[in-house]
Amino acid sequence: MNVDIQMSDVNSDSEILQYLFTHPPTRTSRLVREIMENHKFGRGFSEPSLYRALKYLDKAGMIAKIQNPDLIAYGIKESNDRAVYLTLNTFANRKEHLDTIFNLLSGDDTSDIRMVLDEIRLYRDRYILTPKQLDHIVNLLTRDADIAKTATEILYDYFIIRQIPPYNKEGFRDVLRSSLTRFDISVPQNSQMRNHHIRMLGKLGDEWVVSQLIEDALNADDFESLKKDYLTKFTAFVIESHRTELFNLERELRKGDRVKEAKILAEIRKYATEHESDPLDATNPMEGITGAPELKGLLKGMRP
Repeated sequence: MNVDIQMSDVNSDSEILQYLFTHPPTRTSRLVREIMENHKFGRGFSEPSLYRALKYLDKAGMIAKIQNPDLIAYGIKESNDRAVYLTLNTFANRKEHLDTIFNLLSGDDTSDIRMVLDEIRLYRDRYILTPKQLDHIVNLLTRDADIAKTATEILYDYFIIRQIPPYNKEGFRDVLRSSLTRFDISVPQNSQMRNHHIRMLGKLGDEWVVSQLIEDALNADDFESLKKDYLTKFTAFVIESHRTELFNLERELRKGDRVKEAKILAEIRKYATEHESDPLDATNPMEGITGAPELKGLLKGMRP
């Protein structure tokens, strides 16, 4: 191979690595096309040269291939399960490391669990957990309040902010539902945890949000302190979807001389009507999981 071809291949290698360093995982064809477009007049950036460089980088262990279901960890929705995306091998190596230590999360040693959670924090800005890995974090919501709080922060970061859900959405929904009554919400950190759980259920489009709202309006010692949990775009759609049940509840509260609670519920309902169409930068809430217990059971005696 002559010197010009060798230098061209080196340039191709460097350009590919630079591209992957500054881009999310990308399909091979798109990567090749975009580099070619950026170097129309440069030597070494023809399609054969770039594919030759990719083959070399793959053999050298410098790039990794990603497929479904892990693609969603990078915000990529890909309907073709055979599609292959490329990224730097550093990410794949960190995934292998975390997969190994995640075995500790199923044990009973809380110090081990906290070390793994600290490791996740360490790599927060250098690695993205996959949906399968997030399933392990979901299971931590059943642990003590301190561990559940950290697990909640991680899940909120991924599901609400990064828009990456756990792989097992049904399991995620079930654990979030049960967690709403597990911890004493008079403790500030538990109150914040409940707030995050309700938001995540809302983003799932889960009717349990409305079940909990009804329970709070009827039985909470301080309903006003809980209203902030429902004044969010993440719960607006599902709350507005149950307008009739909540109208009946508000009416019953007023007739029962519980005007304060009725006004708080009215405020929540007003917020929901104003924000039900706010974009969540995620899937349509109707694609979430529904199927909470019959709401009518919580509204006995209420009639229009």
